[in-house]
Amino acid sequence: MTMNILRTIVEHAFEGAVLVNREGFITMISERYARFLGYSSSKEIVGKHVTGVIENTRMHIVARSGIPEHYDVQKIGNHKIVCSRIPIHQDGEVVGAFGKMIFKDITEMEHILERVKLLEDRLKDYQKELSRLRLEKYKFENLIGTSSRFRRALQMARKAAINDLNVLIVGEPGTGKGIFAHVIHANGPGNRFPIVTVNCAEGLEREEIRSHLALASGGTIFLKHIDELDLPSQVILLEALKGGAFEGKDRSFRVIATSMEELERLIARGSLRPELFYLISDVLIHLPPLRERKEDIPLLADYFLSEISFKSGKGGKTFTAQAMETLVEYPWPGNIIELRSAVKYAFSLSEGRYILTDHLPPKILGKMRKGSSRESLCLMKEDAERRIILEALHQCRGNVTEAAGRLGVHRTTLHRKLKRLGLK
Repeated sequence: MTMNILRTIVEHAFEGAVLVNREGFITMISERYARFLGYSSSKEIVGKHVTGVIENTRMHIVARSGIPEHYDVQKIGNHKIVCSRIPIHQDGEVVGAFGKMIFKDITEMEHILERVKLLEDRLKDYQKELSRLRLEKYKFENLIGTSSRFRRALQMARKAAINDLNVLIVGEPGTGKGIFAHVIHANGPGNRFPIVTVNCAEGLEREEIRSHLALASGGTIFLKHIDELDLPSQVILLEALKGGAFEGKDRSFRVIATSMEELERLIARGSLRPELFYLISDVLIHLPPLRERKEDIPLLADYFLSEISFKSGKGGKTFTAQAMETLVEYPWPGNIIELRSAVKYAFSLSEGRYILTDHLPPKILGKMRKGSSRESLCLMKEDAERRIILEALHQCRGNVTEAAGRLGVHRTTLHRKLKRLGLK
C-alpha cells in the first residue's frame, strides 16, 4: 500500500520525479520522466546508476551529503529544466535522495521572462511620460488668478516648492488646496518620486501610515483633511514622522497637509496636538475663497469654458456681459469647484454662440433674484431682448442690417443694443 501511494505521488505530483539510494542507484522513476529522458518505460532505468541515465545530475551527491538543492537549473540535452533534490533520512541517517523536476523545459519560461523584461522597460517609459505630463499639468503658470491674496499664496507656494519645505494649506472646500499641493510637489526637488495621498478623515493605523511613508520616500506625503484627524491617530502620525527620517537635513520626504479650518483654533480647543502643527507647517498658505477674489472669476470662467469647449469639440462660445456679471456677483459657497460645475451646466444648456444669464444653474439665478426684485425684472427684460435679437441674427445669418429690418429698428440702434447687451 505504501509503495502504491509513493508510486502515485511520483507519477502525478510533478513534471518528473526520481528516487535514488545512498549509492546513487535509481530505485523509482516516473514514466513521464523516463519518456523525457528517451526511454520507453521506467523499467529500463530502475537499477541503473543515476549518472548513466540523467545528464549533469547531482542526485548521487545529495544522496551522500544530505544537503538539499532547491530550484537548480540543469541542462539535459537541448533542454534546461528546473529541479530540486531532497535527501531522504531514516533513523537519523541519509539513505537516498528524491528529485523532482518542476519545469521540464524553461525555454518557454525564458521567453516569458524576456517578455516581462520588455513590458517592464515599456512600463518605465510610460512612467517617465506620465511623470512628464504630470509636471506639464502641474505648473505654477497653470494656476489662474491676479488678485493680490491669490498672488501672495502663489508666491509662498513657489518658495516652499524650491526649498523643499513642509507646507500647510488652509482654505474652504473647493479653493484648490489639492491642486496647490500637487503643484508644489511637481516643482520641488522630489518631483521624480511619488506624491502619496493619505485621507486623514478616515483615521490612521500604525502599519498603514508606515507603508505610506515608505512609498513616499524621496517624494511627498500628502495629508488631506489634517483637521479631521482624531487624537489617537495624531499620536501614531507623530511617531511615524519622527521615526521616518523626517527631521533634519537627511529627511527622506516632504509633508504637505491641507485643512479647511485654522489649526490654531483646533489647538485652542484641544483637538490638535501643537507638536504636530509645528512639525508640518514650515510654511502656512491661506487660499482665499472665490468671493474674496472676484476679479479672478471672469478669468476662471473663461478658462473653464475654453476647456469644456475643447473637450466637446464645440468651440466659439462666450458669456454675455450680463451672464458674466451674474457669475461675479454670486457668492460661490462651493468656490472654484462650484464655478466649474456652473460653467459646464451653462455650456450644456446654451445652443448658440452666447451663454445667457438664464443658462446658469437655477441655484445661482434664485440666489441673485432674491437680492433685488427690481434688478431681477431688469435681468429678465434684458435676457428676453437678448434672445429675440440673437434669434433674428441667426435667421439672417449674422447680417445686422437685415436683422434690424426684421426687428423694425434702425441698423444703428441694433448696433447700440448689441453693444449694451454684450453681444458685440
